[in-house]
Amino acid sequence: MKKLNKKLVTKKELVTVATLPQKVKIGWRDVALVPVDASFMKDNTDCYGEFLSRESAINIQKEVKGIDLGNTLLHEIMHSIAYYSSLNQANGPLKDDDAEEVVINSMSNWLMGAFKDNPWLLDFIKESLE
Repeated sequence: MKKLNKKLVTKKELVTVATLPQKVKIGWRDVALVPVDASFMKDNTDCYGEFLSRESAINIQKEVKGIDLGNTLLHEIMHSIAYYSSLNQANGPLKDDDAEEVVINSMSNWLMGAFKDNPWLLDFIKESLE
């Protein structure tokens, strides 16, 4: 009988808020990335992150990690894009808070799925920017 060699499987470390830079550039604005305690609520629904337009900041809960962190960051960046491009202003297509949230949530979730299911995609997009 052959003895099988057991491979040591190491799990990839999940990305954490501690690994984020202090800011992200969105258009002409530098938006601060601020780790916060899990304390903010909107309409009794837990939020992992929140874009604050007046402060030009994205608050992200310190405990969020892995794919939830990536999705939250992408989601809040998309809110900042909607704000800085005036899509959520009066007469804009996302002027209603509910409409903005539905569109941003759907798009960020689908993009994260596309990135996860097609590992080559983000590298390809990055290469096309050069």
